[in-house]
Amino acid sequence: MMPKSFRLISMVGVIGLLSGCFLEVIVPKGGSVTSLSNTNDCAQSSNCSIEIADTTFTDAFTAIPHQGYEFVKWMGGNDFLCDDATNTTCIVSNTALAGNSGVAPFIASDETFYIMPVFRRLPIDPLADDDGDTILNIDDLCPETPLGMPVDAFGCPNEPITDTVFTPDGREWAQLDLFNGLTHSDIAAACSGGVCSGTLNNYDVTGWIWASPQAVLNLLNSYESTGFLVTPVSGEHYYSSTLVPAMVANGFDFATILDTRVGLEVLQLGGYTSDPAGTSFALLADVSFFVSNAMFLQIGATPLGEGGDHEGAWLYRN
Repeated sequence: MMPKSFRLISMVGVIGLLSGCFLEVIVPKGGSVTSLSNTNDCAQSSNCSIEIADTTFTDAFTAIPHQGYEFVKWMGGNDFLCDDATNTTCIVSNTALAGNSGVAPFIASDETFYIMPVFRRLPIDPLADDDGDTILNIDDLCPETPLGMPVDAFGCPNEPITDTVFTPDGREWAQLDLFNGLTHSDIAAACSGGVCSGTLNNYDVTGWIWASPQAVLNLLNSYESTGFLVTPVSGEHYYSSTLVPAMVANGFDFATILDTRVGLEVLQLGGYTSDPAGTSFALLADVSFFVSNAMFLQIGATPLGEGGDHEGAWLYRN
């Protein structure tokens, strides 16, 4: 019987991979991954799946940190390849298995292995202007705008936004990061009574509805086959392995934030609901650092980012 172990080549950074399985390249915020073949590149905040159908697969994956970040290592843990290696290039190969009769049963299998770079934000000088938009870091709510993009007084894009919605079940939901940097009171001023008018961050929200926690939970339940609770409970956590991938497939922009303030590494995105301030934040977080591919939802949370990095709003229209 073929052993489950796939570390068949002992050279640092070179991992033997069973044929017939899948390689999942997971790239968090802070960089991208390029491949020597140029066919398996993976962008920031993306999951890229590669099917390995025979024993001729070899490719070299290189972690490329973005400006303001550095590469730390490749993620370690069960089913992670190049685990804890600090070389920026991870070589994945299964050619050593050619001719091994025990490999055949895996060709039709759904075994999945992973590679994931870990990026870390470099220390920020509050009086510098890292993204070159004339707004100092200390005042910049959008610290990574592309060079030359027009920005407002908070350093956020000051131009019409396109690709603004994702549409589950025929209802349009605004992307959460359209409203980065806004407080609960900012949103309440434009959405008095739950129905919005005017603009928020230069985006016309007239006719949009500021979602209640129940509406957000109903949205998420529409994606989750087993469902979360019928009624949200403030502060409770609900776990799912399929929720965010299904939402992303439907156009949801999971613009992740890497938070290491308390020694933890968590990818998260959230927004204010129409509940009173203090109990109104609905948060999605990726805890795949601890439980592979698991997501959790928390309603009634408090924003965990720094300086409003991922404070958005849950708005929809029929």
